[in-house]
Amino acid sequence: MDLDKIIASRHSIREYASKDVTYKTIGEILDIAKNAPSSSNVQNWRFIIVKDKSKKEKIAKSCLDQLWMSKAPVHIVVCYDERNIKTLFPKEYVEYSIQNVSIISTLIMLKATELGLGTCWVAVSNQREISSILKIPDFIIPSVIITLGYANNYHKKTTRNQLNTVLHFEEYGKKQIDTSIFPLSKHVKKLKNYKFTKI
Repeated sequence: MDLDKIIASRHSIREYASKDVTYKTIGEILDIAKNAPSSSNVQNWRFIIVKDKSKKEKIAKSCLDQLWMSKAPVHIVVCYDERNIKTLFPKEYVEYSIQNVSIISTLIMLKATELGLGTCWVAVSNQREISSILKIPDFIIPSVIITLGYANNYHKKTTRNQLNTVLHFEEYGKKQIDTSIFPLSKHVKKLKNYKFTKI
């Protein structure tokens, strides 16, 4: 599957089959995702893999009672270690850490999609509860939970805003160029069918 198809076929999956996801598959996903960029290459992401049913139920309850989460075979709890990055960026370390976690979480979901798995991004709404459930030390901050498994049924494709409704040039509000050129792919198709005359 090429990258365009992977991105286009990724959806938030909330219904999972009871099929297990092996640690080997999880390792394959994380091993490639670890190539994600991070602030000053600090790589301060940390992962907790949760398969235990009781823990998943507690996590789901902590995440605003989203009980569907407990049916996912795996929870990947993506955390950040605030120690080294706090020294590097005393004022911005939380913001940068969230960015680092967000980038690698996106790559995790894309790799999972390539392998035929479904995922859903769930924000940690109660860090203290999650830390208690998983015995996480104070300097490790849980940020995102990615549910992972095989989709139970077909997922209806959701819509996305047209690019020209969110695109600006040079400064916010400037749309002075012809944004009808997007997507560029439609013009490539036209050029393929266009017969050029020799001069």
